[in-house]
Amino acid sequence: MLSSAIVQSFIITLITLGAWIMGLSILRTQKILKLFKTEPDKLSWQIMFLLMVFFLGGYSLCIYLTIARLIEWIPLLTGMVFFFGALFVFFSVTIYYHTLQRLFLLQEKYRTAK
Repeated sequence: MLSSAIVQSFIITLITLGAWIMGLSILRTQKILKLFKTEPDKLSWQIMFLLMVFFLGGYSLCIYLTIARLIEWIPLLTGMVFFFGALFVFFSVTIYYHTLQRLFLLQEKYRTAK
């Protein structure tokens, strides 16, 4: 089933689109990193940035493995993607939580000052 040329082209297309989206996310994260003035805030985003670069490498490796018909390595790569994907989601949620917390605190300070 996976050896069909149409299926293989579809798989490569999906992986390539994922890599393209990850590339856009990396560029957006670079812009976000420029906004931060303090290191503690910047560190979390730098970790996310490095994880995204790692994912982009994984996408490239997966495309290569699919083209080279080394399908037996795909389950190992999939396991790594699930693990690092969960790590990425954890960092994302943590950063968003801290950002919202600071935003609500600033809003409360603004209301009190007003």
